[in-house]
Amino acid sequence: MTTNDERLGPYELIDELGRGGMAVVYRARDVARGREVALKVIHDERADDAHFRRRLLREARAAGAIEHPGVCEIYDVAEDRGRIYVAMELLRGETLRESLEAGPLDPAHALDLAIALADVVAAAHAGGVIHRDIKPDNI
Repeated sequence: MTTNDERLGPYELIDELGRGGMAVVYRARDVARGREVALKVIHDERADDAHFRRRLLREARAAGAIEHPGVCEIYDVAEDRGRIYVAMELLRGETLRESLEAGPLDPAHALDLAIALADVVAAAHAGGVIHRDIKPDNI
């Protein structure tokens, strides 16, 4: 059985996937639906900023409305015990950072990747979403 510290809303935290200046991302289990999700938990100091909270909620809702194969699905945006979280599709596979650590990309593959990334960013911008953290760890 989990403790409250290992749970947010209906999500049971499993392990940490990454962290940045805005949030920590966990692999979590949606207990109600029986699926794994990526759960982005906003740092407390950011969550206390009213302007930031409004922007985050607005952008998460806008991102949830984007239908594009390169954009992960947003399942939930909520708050539990003062902690704001965003539950989203858990993407599996290798990040661009991991690919680059194995060596340089084939030029044709790099071009395909750049075109696909530009398409995803264009779809996000058309939907009113600015990613704010495009980097090899997130691709």
